[in-house]
Amino acid sequence: MAVEWYLSLVIPGASYSQRDGKGYQALLVTAFKFGGIFNLTNLNPVQGYGSLLLPMNVWANPAWWPFIIQDTQLATDISATLAVGCLAAGCYIMARCFDVPVLPSIIGAQLVIVMLPPLVRVTGTFYEMLWLNPGIATAYAAPMVALGIFTRLDTGIADKFAAKPLLLGSSIFSNPATKNFFYITGGVFASLLYGIFIDPLWIAITGIALFPAFAVVMLSELRFWPIVRRFSVLGCCLALLLASGALVYFYTLSQYTARVWWSNVLFYEPQKMPSLASITRIYPATLQHYYFPCAAGWLLGLIFARGRTRVLVCAALGSFILYVAQAAAYLRSSHWSMLPIPIYVEGAAMPLFTVAAVVGYWMTLRTVAAVIQSAWKKATAEMPTRLVETTSLAPTSTLLASCRRVIVAGAALAIAMVVPTGAAVTGVSIGAHWPPILVPFPDEPELLHYFEDAVGLRVDRDYRGIVWPSNAAVVKVDTIFDFWLHSVPTATEYSTTFPPVVMYLYSAVFQLPISSGWTNGINPHLGPDGSYDVFLKTLQALGVRYLMYTEHFPAADQKQFPVLVFPRPAPILEGGGASPEPPGDWIVYQLPEPNTGNYSPTRIVVVRTGAEIAAIMRDPNFDFKDQAILASDLSTPLVPASATKLSIIRDGLHFKAHSDGTSLVILPQQFSKCLSARDPRVRLVRADLVLTGVVFSGDIDTDISFDYGIFSPWCRLTDMNDTKLLDLKIVTAAH
Repeated sequence: MAVEWYLSLVIPGASYSQRDGKGYQALLVTAFKFGGIFNLTNLNPVQGYGSLLLPMNVWANPAWWPFIIQDTQLATDISATLAVGCLAAGCYIMARCFDVPVLPSIIGAQLVIVMLPPLVRVTGTFYEMLWLNPGIATAYAAPMVALGIFTRLDTGIADKFAAKPLLLGSSIFSNPATKNFFYITGGVFASLLYGIFIDPLWIAITGIALFPAFAVVMLSELRFWPIVRRFSVLGCCLALLLASGALVYFYTLSQYTARVWWSNVLFYEPQKMPSLASITRIYPATLQHYYFPCAAGWLLGLIFARGRTRVLVCAALGSFILYVAQAAAYLRSSHWSMLPIPIYVEGAAMPLFTVAAVVGYWMTLRTVAAVIQSAWKKATAEMPTRLVETTSLAPTSTLLASCRRVIVAGAALAIAMVVPTGAAVTGVSIGAHWPPILVPFPDEPELLHYFEDAVGLRVDRDYRGIVWPSNAAVVKVDTIFDFWLHSVPTATEYSTTFPPVVMYLYSAVFQLPISSGWTNGINPHLGPDGSYDVFLKTLQALGVRYLMYTEHFPAADQKQFPVLVFPRPAPILEGGGASPEPPGDWIVYQLPEPNTGNYSPTRIVVVRTGAEIAAIMRDPNFDFKDQAILASDLSTPLVPASATKLSIIRDGLHFKAHSDGTSLVILPQQFSKCLSARDPRVRLVRADLVLTGVVFSGDIDTDISFDYGIFSPWCRLTDMNDTKLLDLKIVTAAH
């Protein structure tokens, strides 16, 4: 950790680097500001119009805690340092559970430093995910700890924790094997559950990477009852995950995304992106400098290791074989959107590969040392007794034994620091010639301060609309990330949880041909066959108050919208190079009537399919302020609401309004069956395809929260059924 901290100071900006790294910084800061402390899934008030944050609990991962502070450069350095500590600790615990001696366990754990920034950037050997977001290394560590605990089954290691009889009856736990079974099951389940709370998407990828390792451990003793007991542990963990709702959460999380929902028409084409099959496709040096040494270590481990240490080597080999099969299948497949790309699985398994290789080399050295010691004993057995006593290496007193332990411990620490220290020296040497990694956020204080004052978000602050960066401005994504970092909301959404209904809105209403590159979210813009009038009034219904362009927008100029001009510096390229694009201006238009929770239509149009809804929304005469499209009639006359007030709270909204009868208010919030109002008199309905309608009578003053999480995932199943009833079909650029 000290070496990692030193390298971060010498080579600044290596962690959370590039544009995605800036996006992760904004994501983590937003989660700390607006996410629920115990929530795994939260609303994201700064992206889209009430989208979702990537599923993660930032409070559960120590590597993300530094983002509570405001100095993001300092936070990135501390985060990478803590990530090294978390991943190294996970590797060490796993190795010790496999009976690997202390010294090789330390060396294997220390080696993870070369997988994290800045060394991963300097060596050019490993994939970029850990330099974009080092904090996910903790998600790598949790399943490895579970794997280590799993291998301790039937060892009686848990007996010492059962000093007191349990209330369920001491007779059940009187058998050491039974106690061990319960402790191991609890340990594996707790480790996996902790990993899910950190980041369920990456824990799923790591689970796929380590699945063969668990299978190897389960079959390591080819006897019936040991296999049954190990299978029972995994079965109990599976049952607990199912009972808790975690498996349903995983299923719904993976299915309710645009990239999966439209996987029949939007998909990656592996033949065009073979680099996603393996790190060696991006960095050929990985094969020579990493995989060849690992393969040699695995082979030596198979020959010289015994017991659990050999099982560890076999587990790594099993994960590697499955990964190779997955990469081969990826390269031959034409549809892969529903599965993680192989390079992610490869990166998640690399800590296991590394530790197993170190074990192989260590066991080889240990075997050679044993052979030398045996030869020495045999040679000294033929010497005179006095000479044997003189040349004996065995300690003859407790003091000498203690001295030897101290010397061995010191040597262990010294040897264990050779790799990271050598890497540090090499890294600094290369870093002196390395292009600057640190690419700062844009220096646009006038623009940023204006939007912070105009629409910036804080908990309990009134909602005042969002900014729409034009499609031409999307290339200035650093500015958008800077907005998110400072809680300035935009219509742009960038997330793997991008919902299918929103993508359909862009396709059917904005007449935008969708391409495969937009499955992680897109910036809403007008297609070639769309209408500017429909586009502008729909944006206002979604809560857009400002349009931001790099040049004048004729349609906005014709409507004589108020306009502001802010200086725009020349962008800084990745690597610190100067951009050929000259400085310019930001042209900002202010829309007159954005929806800030004040749209209260009184006329209802009842249609049920997405195509019908989109056709009505494209009608130039359709007025979002006066009309609303619902799936069913409210069966009561509506009156306009008054005194409406919408504000942001942690993981939700707060809405206050008055009605002289029954009113419907359209909120600029993506609708979901998982939204719930604390006031039981309030009814939430889908309105205008994607928005949330609040139906109420009299005075209301209620929180609206998003109740989708690991222990409450079933509402998302209702969302999926509701979306299927809309019968959505998008138009893609390829068709």
